[in-house]
Amino acid sequence: MSENSRTKNAKLNVIYGYLAQIGILILSFVGRKIFLIFLSADYLGINGLYSNILTILSSAELGLDTAVVYSLYKPVADDNKKLIASMLRYFKKVYYIVAICVFLAGLCLLPFLPFFIKSNLSSIDLAIYYILFLINTVSSYFVAYKVALLSAYQEQRIHKLVTLSANLILQLMHIIVLFIWKNYYIYIVATVVSTVISNTILLVQKAPACTIRTQAEAVLQLFGGDEKDIKVIGIRHGEKMYETLLTNEECANAVDLGNFYRVPCDKRGLNYDKYFNQGNTERNTLTEFNSNNTKLLSVEETREKIASLAYIREELAKNKK
Repeated sequence: MSENSRTKNAKLNVIYGYLAQIGILILSFVGRKIFLIFLSADYLGINGLYSNILTILSSAELGLDTAVVYSLYKPVADDNKKLIASMLRYFKKVYYIVAICVFLAGLCLLPFLPFFIKSNLSSIDLAIYYILFLINTVSSYFVAYKVALLSAYQEQRIHKLVTLSANLILQLMHIIVLFIWKNYYIYIVATVVSTVISNTILLVQKAPACTIRTQAEAVLQLFGGDEKDIKVIGIRHGEKMYETLLTNEECANAVDLGNFYRVPCDKRGLNYDKYFNQGNTERNTLTEFNSNNTKLLSVEETREKIASLAYIREELAKNKK
């Protein structure tokens, strides 16, 4: 990643961060006002107390987010995809363990809730509200490692946009729930659903690609060799010419976020009868996104990418000796 690109990303992240924060504050204010109109102050107190308790429990990660992002900076800068994938698998396990620990710690506080709350609401209702709050908090840990990767690539603005969109959807859901049902159970369930939706959005990076021949020529230039040593054997049995990253149908629904495509989940029902006589004309003009129609690297660009790998640098150093 070039210095100009990093500076540009940093500026965009700051701008989007401020805009997202302002947007979330406005939505929170509107949501709080509507909450007080349709529900009593008791529910508002419970809402605030449970949020504070779970915020304290969330501190159990002890700066794990910062440590994960910091450890990803170097492999991201070196474009070491193998190391990045390995580290993400490891951090995924760590976050899952943290999520389980936070959930169990939260459950251990259940017997002590009556000491914190003085309310006319039944103890069973209070316990169920608390468990739903706990589930909502824990669910965010299951994608925390992906958010860390976006931060390492200096693409936090994507997460900010997703968070702002999720908050907008959440506030609309809250308004509908409070206006129609005036039920706190459904209100919390709507919060959990919104969190799950915001955490299940697929992001596909617009990564460049190169052909096998380009890669072979780049390796020859790095280690020395003659182009006549390259043998073209043709397409082997069952071999694909390129990798498909987004299908034609996914492209029709994807949102272009600059360096990434955001692919929303498919919310269609299981009744496919209507799709026999209804189609999507936009798909006629779209193609799939694959390693053949993305940005194709030249031999020089491929050589530069390969030379940035630690293993290649070590091998080149050995050859010089």
